[in-house]
Amino acid sequence: MSSCHVDLSVLRRVMTALTSRCSPLDAIAMNDCKLDNKYVKEIASFFKDKPEMAPKKLSLDNNRITDVGCSFLFELICNNDCKFEEISLRKIPRIGLHGIFSIVSASASRKDHLKKFCFTLRDVVRTDRDLREFVEIFSAHPDYLPNDLKFEKYHVGNDVLQAMGNMLARRISPIECFSLHLLSSEPDGISVLF
Repeated sequence: MSSCHVDLSVLRRVMTALTSRCSPLDAIAMNDCKLDNKYVKEIASFFKDKPEMAPKKLSLDNNRITDVGCSFLFELICNNDCKFEEISLRKIPRIGLHGIFSIVSASASRKDHLKKFCFTLRDVVRTDRDLREFVEIFSAHPDYLPNDLKFEKYHVGNDVLQAMGNMLARRISPIECFSLHLLSSEPDGISVLF
């Protein structure tokens, strides 16, 4: 499904149709469908009741989800019977940092962690304070960082830059793209990253 508005009744019919399958789909993508929190609640409720039908990948990019929608996903991901491997929430500017962290913490509590969690960094890290909090949160979970990290136009101290360097050093797999355009508030600035 893409580039459309999906009525709630249509979504329910699609979900019901999934129960007629012998095995779950590998992926379900409902990108660009103008889905808001009530749709996410419906999706989460369905897979909570029928965890055996949960796909490996659930993509909800470019929808109207907020932190409230993330709370429904949090409950769903905490269910170890749902065999999700990847969740994608890219291009959703209404989601805040705490919504993103709820997904990370839910995955961390699972027996089988998510293998991949995708989100758009600029959507959730909007201010200098957000960046500081982002580094604090992901220092504990560096492998949930997006593969494409672009930090632009933030004004932070060396303590945040140093914490960022430590965060990246603890990550098991390498970052695919790292772009840094920071305005440091201290003289030696960027050197503390390395």
